[in-house]
Amino acid sequence: MQKNRRKLRTSILWVMTALVVTVTLILGISSSLALYQHSNATIDQIIQIDGNANAKVLDNYLRDIKEDIQAIVITGTLTSTTISDSDRQRTLEDILTGRPDIRSIYLVNHEGIAIADADVEDIGADYSRESFFIQGIQSDDYFIDPPKYDKWTHNVTMTITYHLQDENGFDGLVCADINYDAIAALIDRNDLGESGHSFVLDNLGNYLAHAEEAYVLENRNYFVRYEDEPNRVALFKGLLKKPDVLSSFTDADGEEWRVYSHTLPETGWMYFSVAKTEEFMDGFYKQLFNSLLTCAVCLFLAVVLALILSHHIANPISLMTERMKKFAAGDVHSPMPKITSTNEIGILYESMKSSMNSQSAYISDISERLSHIATGDLRYTSSLNYIGDYQAMQLSLEQIQQSMNQILSSIKYSSITVHDTASVIAARGKELSDHSVTHAQTIDQIDNTFKEIRLRLRDTASNTAATLQKTSEARQALDHTRVDMEKMLDAMHKITEATSSIRNIIKVIDEIAFQTNLLSLNAAVEAARAGQHGKGFAVVADEVRNLAGKSAESAKQTESLINNTLDTVVKGEMIAEESWSQIVNMQQIIIEVDALVDGIEKMATEQAAAADEIYEGISRINAITQHDSAMSEESASSSTQLSEMAGELNRQIAYFQVFENNEEMDHHE
Repeated sequence: MQKNRRKLRTSILWVMTALVVTVTLILGISSSLALYQHSNATIDQIIQIDGNANAKVLDNYLRDIKEDIQAIVITGTLTSTTISDSDRQRTLEDILTGRPDIRSIYLVNHEGIAIADADVEDIGADYSRESFFIQGIQSDDYFIDPPKYDKWTHNVTMTITYHLQDENGFDGLVCADINYDAIAALIDRNDLGESGHSFVLDNLGNYLAHAEEAYVLENRNYFVRYEDEPNRVALFKGLLKKPDVLSSFTDADGEEWRVYSHTLPETGWMYFSVAKTEEFMDGFYKQLFNSLLTCAVCLFLAVVLALILSHHIANPISLMTERMKKFAAGDVHSPMPKITSTNEIGILYESMKSSMNSQSAYISDISERLSHIATGDLRYTSSLNYIGDYQAMQLSLEQIQQSMNQILSSIKYSSITVHDTASVIAARGKELSDHSVTHAQTIDQIDNTFKEIRLRLRDTASNTAATLQKTSEARQALDHTRVDMEKMLDAMHKITEATSSIRNIIKVIDEIAFQTNLLSLNAAVEAARAGQHGKGFAVVADEVRNLAGKSAESAKQTESLINNTLDTVVKGEMIAEESWSQIVNMQQIIIEVDALVDGIEKMATEQAAAADEIYEGISRINAITQHDSAMSEESASSSTQLSEMAGELNRQIAYFQVFENNEEMDHHE
């Protein structure tokens, strides 16, 4: 026993020491890992927040300049035909006064010639070969030209243009040259430590903005600058295609860098923020040292405390362990060892002793109760009072026993009721099944009858549509007849007018005949005066008089024929107008008939569609009725089976002995 206690004391010492060491190491390692992850997350958060904020500031700056240009364009003062050159000049100068970061602002026509400039000396300058003009004149509204060296000012300048096309017929650009110093100041503002910096690249890797102006002035390329570091180049080429990405890389000196990319929406350029990871990890290394020192102190104190406690804990725990082994093996009746300790171990001992005694009594009582239940006797009651949380178990056992009494009694009564009810349901189910079959046959007949009605309605709709087609063809033919009648009336009007003209011509012929007759009389008189010498002339005059008489007679006959023809034409014209009027009336009647047939066709179509819906509804009712008929037969069969099962249930319930009339159990007998 002494040897076992020594072993237990040694085991407790090692267990406590190992436990404290393990806990200390776990806490130290977890806190170090948490601190490391927090430091990394802090670096990522700082560079991401700083990159987003600075990129947004730069993007807002470009947007403000664009809005200032747009404000000028909206007023229309630059291209107005009523504004003087001095007023246009003053408008551009006001922009420069309000925006010192704008070096120059000017108006260029579609040929690239400056027609207005805040600097009067630059009016007339030719910008047609500049990249900002070539691409700006092709854009729909705004274009931002990348920063580049200005050969005129010997500075780096970025130009923003707006393509202006207004109702005055002007087509050109409003251009603003931005001092690069303002953009460089925005790029240089970051909180990324001494090594941290920002820059802007285009999609080819060219520097568009950098805190050091030389990078832009010399048209440097990021990929060319670091061509000896292929991993870095590959990373940045990928970031140009994936904005808002946080990543890291290791440079040629083995130092780790964090990089964040963000797209400038106004230009599509990529804004990068980079910083060394090492600058942000100094706090982590200091905290890691403090954590390791704390772990070492805790480990020393744990060993000393384990040595002190192991002696006072080993003996009582050894005795209680031996008893607990027997209890775990199922021995609940053996006595507890004697322990006189008054500390927490003694309290634990008394608690274990009381618990084992109580559990022994409870187990005996539960065994007795369950043995009665196993024989079907549900009327057994116990006089043992459980304590503490065990009262809930005693109450549960009594509730189970009482519930089983109530349930089995109810089941017994219900099974009898179910048996009787099932017999009634089976009879009613048979009757319902017969009625369902009759209903199904009737609905099936209605379904067939309505199917025939639906087919006839469809034929009616089809015939009505054909009638509508024929009336439409008749109306078209009548339209052609009406047009022909109008042409005939017009021709008869022209015949009437021509007849009137012929009548006038006949009157002229009649007058000519009358004058000829007078001339022949005068010729005959003169021939008579001439005597023998005028006989030949008298013969001619006589012939001329006869010819004039015949001409007058023919003219009268022709006039009579023409008058008759004219009367006939007038009558024909009246008849044609009356026929045309009847055709117009007939056309109106056909239009009305067409409208009526069209209404009939629509109503027939709607009736056919309604008939289809009613037919589908009747078909569904037929299917439901057939289903209900089948269900009625199944219900009748199920009711018969239910009656048989209720009888079997009555026989099974008779095995249990329960309180009659739901009598309550007395728990204190």
